Amino acid sequence: MAIKSRNGFSGKLFCGECGWKLCRKPSGMPFEEAAEEEWEETVIPLQQPCQEETRVYARELELPRGWGGRRVFIRFEGVCCDASVYCGKVLAGTHYGGFVSWDCEITGLVHEGEKTRLSVAVRDDPGGICSFHFGGIIRDVKMFSVPACHISRLHARTAFDAE
Repeated sequence: MAIKSRNGFSGKLFCGECGWKLCRKPSGMPFEEAAEEEWEETVIPLQQPCQEETRVYARELELPRGWGGRRVFIRFEGVCCDASVYCGKVLAGTHYGGFVSWDCEITGLVHEGEKTRLSVAVRDDPGGICSFHFGGIIRDVKMFSVPACHISRLHARTAFDAE
């Protein structure tokens, strides 16, 4: 599903039917080198008991036309608990958490007209975040781009005088 707005934001939602694979016992780093038979088709969001073992989700990425020269991010709406994101063989970012969204910038790691493997290594941490929640990519994932020059955060502070 493609998303486009007048303010320069462009996005693409990776739905559960969009080609995610899961490797329950990754054999090496980066994870694209695992044997093909070790991968199984999967959907996200997916919660699963990991018993502190690493699981790897992967899919192919291709930048939509017109995204060259823009900053490109992957937004994870929830990954539990310890995640490492790779574009091809390059570590793009890490995150520790569970129920919050976070962005991983992949600008310069993906290019228009080229396919790149996105791999997300996830290690559950029972008790570290939430003892009754299983690990995995537990919410939606999307790729989006913004202009190279943009406002990413705006903060307003109100001060009151004595009157």
